[in-house]
Amino acid sequence: MKLTRVFKKIGHFILLAVIVLSLSSCNGIPLLNSTAVDVQMNAKVTNVNTVSIQAFSANIKVAATNVEEAKVHLTGNISGDEKELEQLLHVDAEGTSLNIQMQHSNGLLVTANDLMLDIELPSRHYAQLSVQTSSGNIDLQRLEVDHLNTRASSGNIKIEQFEGEKFKAESSSGNIEVDKLAADASIQASSGNISVDLEKVGKPLTAETTSGNVTITVPKDAKARVKADTKWDKMQIDAPFTITSQDKRHVEGILNNASADDASFYVKTTSGKFSLKQ
Repeated sequence: MKLTRVFKKIGHFILLAVIVLSLSSCNGIPLLNSTAVDVQMNAKVTNVNTVSIQAFSANIKVAATNVEEAKVHLTGNISGDEKELEQLLHVDAEGTSLNIQMQHSNGLLVTANDLMLDIELPSRHYAQLSVQTSSGNIDLQRLEVDHLNTRASSGNIKIEQFEGEKFKAESSSGNIEVDKLAADASIQASSGNISVDLEKVGKPLTAETTSGNVTITVPKDAKARVKADTKWDKMQIDAPFTITSQDKRHVEGILNNASADDASFYVKTTSGKFSLKQ
Protein backbone atom coordinates (compact mmCIF):
# COMPACT_ATOMS: atom_id res chain seq x y z
CA MET A 1 0.00 0.00 0.00
CA LYS A 2 2.80 2.40 0.89
CA LEU A 3 4.54 1.65 -2.43
CA THR A 4 1.31 2.34 -4.33
CA ARG A 5 0.97 5.71 -2.59
CA VAL A 6 4.56 6.58 -3.53
CA PHE A 7 3.85 5.79 -7.21
CA LYS A 8 0.68 7.88 -7.07
CA LYS A 9 2.62 10.86 -5.66
CA ILE A 10 5.25 10.50 -8.38
CA GLY A 11 2.50 10.33 -11.00
CA HIS A 12 0.85 13.48 -9.62
CA PHE A 13 4.18 15.30 -9.63
CA ILE A 14 4.86 14.36 -13.26
CA LEU A 15 1.35 15.45 -14.27
CA LEU A 16 1.78 18.78 -12.49
CA ALA A 17 5.12 19.36 -14.22
CA VAL A 18 3.57 18.65 -17.63
CA ILE A 19 0.72 21.09 -16.95
CA VAL A 20 3.10 23.84 -15.83
CA LEU A 21 5.28 23.40 -18.93
CA SER A 22 2.22 23.39 -21.16
CA LEU A 23 0.87 26.59 -19.63
CA SER A 24 4.26 28.21 -19.92
CA SER A 25 4.41 27.33 -23.60
CA CYS A 26 0.86 28.53 -24.34
CA ASN A 27 1.26 31.84 -22.55
CA GLY A 28 4.64 32.65 -23.95
CA ILE A 29 6.39 32.34 -20.57
CA PRO A 30 10.12 31.72 -21.14
CA LEU A 31 11.08 28.08 -20.56
CA LEU A 32 13.97 26.97 -18.39
CA ASN A 33 17.39 27.70 -19.91
CA SER A 34 15.78 29.97 -22.48
CA THR A 35 17.87 32.17 -24.72
CA ALA A 36 16.68 35.57 -25.90
CA VAL A 37 16.53 35.98 -29.68
CA ASP A 38 17.11 39.32 -31.38
CA VAL A 39 18.40 38.74 -34.91
CA GLN A 40 18.30 41.33 -37.72
CA MET A 41 19.19 40.72 -41.35
CA ASN A 42 18.92 42.84 -44.48
CA ALA A 43 18.87 41.74 -48.11
CA LYS A 44 19.19 43.64 -51.38
CA VAL A 45 16.11 42.88 -53.46
CA THR A 46 16.52 45.15 -56.46
CA ASN A 47 15.65 42.41 -58.95
CA VAL A 48 13.48 40.26 -56.67
CA ASN A 49 9.91 39.52 -57.75
CA THR A 50 9.31 36.22 -55.90
CA VAL A 51 9.34 35.99 -52.10
CA SER A 52 9.08 32.79 -50.03
CA ILE A 53 8.74 32.85 -46.23
CA GLN A 54 8.68 29.70 -44.08
CA ALA A 55 8.66 29.34 -40.30
CA PHE A 56 8.23 26.20 -38.21
CA SER A 57 6.92 27.98 -35.11
CA ALA A 58 6.54 31.75 -35.14
CA ASN A 59 4.15 34.61 -35.71
CA ILE A 60 4.85 36.27 -39.06
CA LYS A 61 4.20 39.88 -40.01
CA VAL A 62 4.94 41.18 -43.51
CA ALA A 63 4.40 44.77 -44.62
CA ALA A 64 5.30 46.87 -47.64
CA THR A 65 7.04 50.02 -46.40
CA ASN A 66 9.31 52.81 -47.59
CA VAL A 67 12.58 50.86 -47.35
CA GLU A 68 15.28 50.22 -49.96
CA GLU A 69 16.25 46.73 -48.73
CA ALA A 70 14.26 43.87 -47.25
CA LYS A 71 14.51 43.96 -43.45
CA VAL A 72 14.05 40.79 -41.41
CA HIS A 73 13.81 40.94 -37.61
CA LEU A 74 13.36 37.87 -35.41
CA THR A 75 12.67 38.31 -31.69
CA GLY A 76 11.52 36.11 -28.81
CA ASN A 77 12.95 33.21 -26.82
CA ILE A 78 14.14 29.67 -27.49
CA SER A 79 15.06 26.89 -25.11
CA GLY A 80 18.57 26.33 -26.38
CA ASP A 81 22.00 27.92 -26.35
CA GLU A 82 23.46 30.76 -28.40
CA LYS A 83 25.00 28.33 -30.91
CA GLU A 84 21.47 27.41 -32.00
CA LEU A 85 20.87 31.01 -33.12
CA GLU A 86 23.29 30.63 -36.02
CA GLN A 87 21.11 27.86 -37.44
CA LEU A 88 17.75 29.45 -36.68
CA LEU A 89 17.27 32.01 -39.45
CA HIS A 90 18.39 32.07 -43.08
CA VAL A 91 17.86 34.94 -45.52
CA ASP A 92 18.97 34.46 -49.12
CA ALA A 93 18.42 36.76 -52.09
CA GLU A 94 19.52 35.17 -55.35
CA GLY A 95 18.56 36.61 -58.71
CA THR A 96 14.81 37.24 -58.71
CA SER A 97 14.03 35.23 -55.55
CA LEU A 98 14.12 36.08 -51.85
CA ASN A 99 13.95 33.14 -49.44
CA ILE A 100 13.42 33.66 -45.71
CA GLN A 101 13.43 30.49 -43.66
CA MET A 102 13.47 29.46 -40.03
CA GLN A 103 15.05 26.04 -39.68
CA HIS A 104 14.47 23.56 -36.88
CA SER A 105 17.84 22.34 -35.56
CA ASN A 106 18.33 19.30 -33.33
CA GLY A 107 17.60 19.92 -29.67
CA LEU A 108 15.93 23.27 -30.31
CA LEU A 109 12.54 23.80 -28.68
CA VAL A 110 10.42 26.82 -29.52
CA THR A 111 7.00 27.89 -28.25
CA ALA A 112 4.59 29.39 -30.78
CA ASN A 113 3.99 32.60 -28.84
CA ASP A 114 7.66 33.25 -28.17
CA LEU A 115 8.97 34.10 -31.63
CA MET A 116 8.02 37.02 -33.88
CA LEU A 117 9.28 37.25 -37.46
CA ASP A 118 8.82 40.85 -38.62
CA ILE A 119 9.55 41.50 -42.31
CA GLU A 120 9.57 44.79 -44.21
CA LEU A 121 9.62 44.67 -48.02
CA PRO A 122 10.18 47.62 -50.34
CA SER A 123 6.81 48.97 -51.41
CA ARG A 124 6.43 47.84 -55.03
CA HIS A 125 4.84 45.16 -57.19
CA TYR A 126 5.83 41.47 -56.77
CA ALA A 127 4.91 38.51 -58.95
CA GLN A 128 4.54 35.97 -56.13
CA LEU A 129 4.55 35.80 -52.34
CA SER A 130 4.29 32.60 -50.30
CA VAL A 131 4.00 32.68 -46.49
CA GLN A 132 3.78 29.52 -44.35
CA THR A 133 4.03 28.79 -40.66
CA SER A 134 3.40 25.49 -38.89
CA SER A 135 2.38 27.13 -35.61
CA GLY A 136 1.69 30.85 -35.36
CA ASN A 137 -0.27 33.74 -36.83
CA ILE A 138 0.20 35.44 -40.20
CA ASP A 139 -0.35 39.18 -40.63
CA LEU A 140 0.12 40.76 -44.08
CA GLN A 141 -0.30 44.47 -44.81
CA ARG A 142 -0.53 46.62 -47.95
CA LEU A 143 1.04 44.21 -50.43
CA GLU A 144 1.00 44.43 -54.23
CA VAL A 145 1.35 40.86 -55.47
CA ASP A 146 0.00 38.95 -58.46
CA HIS A 147 -0.14 35.58 -56.68
CA LEU A 148 -0.41 35.39 -52.87
CA ASN A 149 -0.36 32.04 -51.06
CA THR A 150 -0.69 31.79 -47.26
CA ARG A 151 -0.89 28.75 -44.98
CA ALA A 152 -1.02 28.40 -41.20
CA SER A 153 -1.29 24.91 -39.75
CA SER A 154 -2.27 26.27 -36.35
CA GLY A 155 -2.92 30.00 -36.20
CA ASN A 156 -4.90 32.92 -37.57
CA ILE A 157 -4.40 34.62 -40.94
CA LYS A 158 -5.09 38.33 -41.37
CA ILE A 159 -4.71 40.16 -44.69
CA GLU A 160 -5.06 43.93 -44.96
CA GLN A 161 -5.75 45.47 -48.37
CA PHE A 162 -4.81 42.99 -51.08
CA GLU A 163 -5.37 43.41 -54.82
CA GLY A 164 -3.93 40.91 -57.28
CA GLU A 165 -4.69 38.05 -59.65
CA LYS A 166 -4.76 34.97 -57.38
CA PHE A 167 -5.17 34.65 -53.62
CA LYS A 168 -5.13 31.45 -51.56
CA ALA A 169 -5.37 31.10 -47.79
CA GLU A 170 -5.50 27.91 -45.72
CA SER A 171 -5.70 27.41 -41.96
CA SER A 172 -6.11 24.03 -40.30
CA SER A 173 -6.97 25.55 -36.93
CA GLY A 174 -7.59 29.30 -36.86
CA ASN A 175 -9.57 32.20 -38.31
CA ILE A 176 -9.00 33.87 -41.67
CA GLU A 177 -9.77 37.58 -42.07
CA VAL A 178 -9.29 39.46 -45.33
CA ASP A 179 -9.96 43.19 -45.62
CA LYS A 180 -10.33 45.07 -48.93
CA LEU A 181 -9.83 42.05 -51.16
CA ALA A 182 -9.79 42.26 -54.96
CA ALA A 183 -8.57 38.97 -56.44
CA ASP A 184 -9.59 35.52 -57.62
CA ALA A 185 -9.70 33.96 -54.13
CA SER A 186 -9.78 30.49 -52.57
CA ILE A 187 -10.08 30.42 -48.76
CA GLN A 188 -10.26 27.32 -46.58
CA ALA A 189 -10.47 27.01 -42.80
CA SER A 190 -10.84 23.52 -41.33
CA SER A 191 -11.66 24.80 -37.86
CA GLY A 192 -12.24 28.55 -37.74
CA ASN A 193 -14.22 31.48 -39.10
CA ILE A 194 -13.79 33.17 -42.47
CA SER A 195 -14.42 36.90 -42.88
CA VAL A 196 -13.96 38.60 -46.27
CA ASP A 197 -14.54 42.27 -47.11
CA LEU A 198 -14.48 42.69 -50.88
CA GLU A 199 -13.09 45.95 -52.23
CA LYS A 200 -14.16 45.00 -55.76
CA VAL A 201 -16.46 42.28 -57.06
CA GLY A 202 -15.51 40.89 -60.45
CA LYS A 203 -13.52 37.74 -59.75
CA PRO A 204 -14.48 34.31 -58.36
CA LEU A 205 -14.51 33.67 -54.62
CA THR A 206 -14.51 30.30 -52.86
CA ALA A 207 -14.86 30.14 -49.06
CA GLU A 208 -15.06 26.79 -47.25
CA THR A 209 -15.02 25.93 -43.56
CA THR A 210 -15.72 22.67 -41.75
CA SER A 211 -16.38 24.11 -38.31
CA GLY A 212 -16.90 27.86 -38.43
CA ASN A 213 -18.86 30.74 -39.93
CA VAL A 214 -18.42 32.51 -43.28
CA THR A 215 -19.08 36.25 -43.57
CA ILE A 216 -18.78 38.06 -46.92
CA THR A 217 -19.21 41.83 -47.18
CA VAL A 218 -19.70 43.40 -50.63
CA PRO A 219 -20.12 46.94 -52.00
CA LYS A 220 -23.74 48.08 -52.36
CA ASP A 221 -23.75 47.90 -56.16
CA ALA A 222 -21.97 44.51 -56.33
CA LYS A 223 -23.36 41.87 -58.67
CA ALA A 224 -22.58 38.17 -58.20
CA ARG A 225 -23.95 34.68 -58.68
CA VAL A 226 -23.98 32.77 -55.40
CA LYS A 227 -23.93 29.04 -54.66
CA ALA A 228 -23.95 27.91 -51.04
CA ASP A 229 -23.73 24.40 -49.61
CA THR A 230 -25.21 25.13 -46.21
CA LYS A 231 -28.54 24.97 -44.42
CA TRP A 232 -31.03 27.66 -45.43
CA ASP A 233 -31.88 28.41 -41.80
CA LYS A 234 -28.20 29.22 -41.21
CA MET A 235 -28.03 31.84 -43.97
CA GLN A 236 -28.38 35.56 -43.37
CA ILE A 237 -28.66 37.74 -46.48
CA ASP A 238 -28.61 41.52 -45.91
CA ALA A 239 -28.47 42.50 -49.58
CA PRO A 240 -30.78 42.45 -52.65
CA PHE A 241 -30.77 38.68 -53.25
CA THR A 242 -33.02 36.52 -55.43
CA ILE A 243 -33.16 32.75 -54.86
CA THR A 244 -33.08 30.70 -58.06
CA SER A 245 -32.70 27.21 -56.57
CA GLN A 246 -33.04 25.78 -53.08
CA ASP A 247 -33.07 22.47 -51.22
CA LYS A 248 -32.15 21.28 -47.72
CA ARG A 249 -28.41 21.95 -47.92
CA HIS A 250 -27.93 23.92 -51.14
CA VAL A 251 -28.99 27.42 -52.15
CA GLU A 252 -28.37 29.29 -55.40
CA GLY A 253 -29.22 32.89 -56.16
CA ILE A 254 -28.20 36.19 -57.70
CA LEU A 255 -27.09 39.39 -56.00
CA ASN A 256 -28.39 42.68 -57.44
CA ASN A 257 -29.86 40.93 -60.51
CA ALA A 258 -26.50 39.54 -61.60
CA SER A 259 -26.16 38.03 -65.07
CA ALA A 260 -24.23 34.97 -66.27
CA ASP A 261 -21.16 37.14 -66.97
CA ASP A 262 -20.86 38.44 -63.40
CA ALA A 263 -18.60 37.05 -60.67
CA SER A 264 -19.42 33.79 -58.92
CA PHE A 265 -19.27 33.00 -55.19
CA TYR A 266 -19.15 29.49 -53.77
CA VAL A 267 -19.55 29.02 -50.02
CA LYS A 268 -19.54 25.79 -48.02
CA THR A 269 -20.10 25.48 -44.28
CA THR A 270 -20.46 22.06 -42.68
CA SER A 271 -21.52 23.29 -39.24
CA GLY A 272 -21.63 27.07 -39.30
CA LYS A 273 -23.50 30.15 -40.53
CA PHE A 274 -23.18 31.98 -43.84
CA SER A 275 -23.73 35.76 -43.84
CA LEU A 276 -23.77 37.95 -46.96
CA LYS A 277 -24.02 41.67 -46.30
CA GLN A 278 -23.31 45.10 -47.74
